[in-house]
Amino acid sequence: MSRTSTHVVLTGAGGGLGRVILEEVLSRPEVSRVTAFSTRPADYIQSLNFSKTQQALKKLVWVQCDFSNREENFQALLPADGPQECPLVLIHNAGSLDKNVPGQWVESSARTMWEVNFWSALRLTYLLLPGMAPGSHIVNIGSMGGFQGSVKFPGLALYSASKAALACWTECLAAELADRRIHVNCLALGSADTDMLRHAFPGYTAPVTAERMGRFVADFALYSGQLFNGKVIPVAMTTP
Repeated sequence: MSRTSTHVVLTGAGGGLGRVILEEVLSRPEVSRVTAFSTRPADYIQSLNFSKTQQALKKLVWVQCDFSNREENFQALLPADGPQECPLVLIHNAGSLDKNVPGQWVESSARTMWEVNFWSALRLTYLLLPGMAPGSHIVNIGSMGGFQGSVKFPGLALYSASKAALACWTECLAAELADRRIHVNCLALGSADTDMLRHAFPGYTAPVTAERMGRFVADFALYSGQLFNGKVIPVAMTTP
């Protein structure tokens, strides 16, 4: 992948892990543009504390949207001038987690998690695929909860199932795009200190900071795409 004109598209850019990934990719000189999707309004970016803030922000296109809304028109939200036939790094980081009473489910909760965790990634990917050049890299941010054979936890069945679907789709899409030299991988993340983890496991102290995990994700997305394809990679010290 070219390191002089890489375009990064990042979802879930407004908080937690996504904010760290955003700061990391904006700081990399080989990244020429970042399109960031978030539920937060555009003026949120003024709160971001970048080194060389103005230089970094010149690369940034902020797109406010709600991935839980199946009627959201992604095509209308995308900038009219891109991406077109360029190496692209697409990071599906948007996520939703809602705990349910074990053995029960709430349809509205389930639909939100599946819309955000799986369907939004599928919809945005197929929208951007026509403009993806060879060497592009799609990175799905999964979870150890959706990793086959991992420890499972009561109340997280619907969340884990949506992440398992994302992992399986990763393997299938990689096979479909192999001839185009577009690589697709999934990082099944374990415990990192984010609001989502604290919601899932109150009182638990994660061994990995969001900053450390975010730097890893950014490095993997930008530099390791040509070394892996169709892989679901556990990135976990603990689960949780």
